Amino acid sequence: MVAFVTCSAQADSLNSARPVNVFASATNRGGATVTLNCTLVNGDDFNGASSTPASVELPVNVLTVLQWLPVAPATQLPFASVSISCALPPGVEINYFGHDIAEDIGA
Repeated sequence: MVAFVTCSAQADSLNSARPVNVFASATNRGGATVTLNCTLVNGDDFNGASSTPASVELPVNVLTVLQWLPVAPATQLPFASVSISCALPPGVEINYFGHDIAEDIGA
């Protein structure tokens, strides 16, 4: 059995802020190593969106970080709105989810 969890970060699409890094950490409290599968959704229905899957092996009782960065040479993800959706195996918990932003504040 798998539980699906979606986490969304606060965004203000009216300014120039864009994510430069999206991350989540998870811990496996089960008895054996498992795979965590998550998908980053960057964008929305109005401006377009992209989906980027990622997976990580979770050893037992080890905090593990899953991270999404812009594809080179970009320095920011294309949209302000970011969410992740994860399929959690039994015994896996999401510890935190967040993003770093870059905003042009002028010279």
